[in-house]
Amino acid sequence: MRLKDKIAIVTGGSRGIGKAISELFAKEGATVIIMDLLPQGEAVAKDILASGGTAEFHKVSVTDKSAVENLFKQVNSKYGKIDILINNAGITRDRTLEKMSEDEFDAVIEVNLKGVFICTQAVAPYMKSNNYGRIVSAASNVGLRGNFGQTNYAATKAGVIAMSKTWTMELGKYGITANAIAPGFTMTDMVDNIP
Repeated sequence: MRLKDKIAIVTGGSRGIGKAISELFAKEGATVIIMDLLPQGEAVAKDILASGGTAEFHKVSVTDKSAVENLFKQVNSKYGKIDILINNAGITRDRTLEKMSEDEFDAVIEVNLKGVFICTQAVAPYMKSNNYGRIVSAASNVGLRGNFGQTNYAATKAGVIAMSKTWTMELGKYGITANAIAPGFTMTDMVDNIP
């Protein structure tokens, strides 16, 4: 059990890659805090508990700074630490450059980029106080190469990569690592409507 006694927060942990991370982390011994707006997170937590793992579901948006801060404070108070943050929550609002509305652009920036910033900023003090932390943020190969119809999404994922590099410089001396993973298309609910 590689994650025995670790406390892990997984944003967007109710479906797709986030659900798989939540389930694997629980199987490896972590206490998993699933943070999502989707109600399926409750079922994921119950399934983890039924299979002998430890999990909680909290309906919190990564874009709600005060709610994120309150949840992280609550988790730290209850368990005495937060070891791992998985910044996985994300949305798409795909359109070509000329057809993309400002609202579609802003919505993706708000969740995929600002949400990662809010969660990481909120967790950093707790990790620093323990001189230990693992921050893993979901980028995408789209953030490295771009993609047709994804100006907003590509910009956020490139931003996540750049922020992660910055955080390694700022937080490394406190025993905290910050990494971005850049998967390609994965068959999840999020990509079901992509032709």
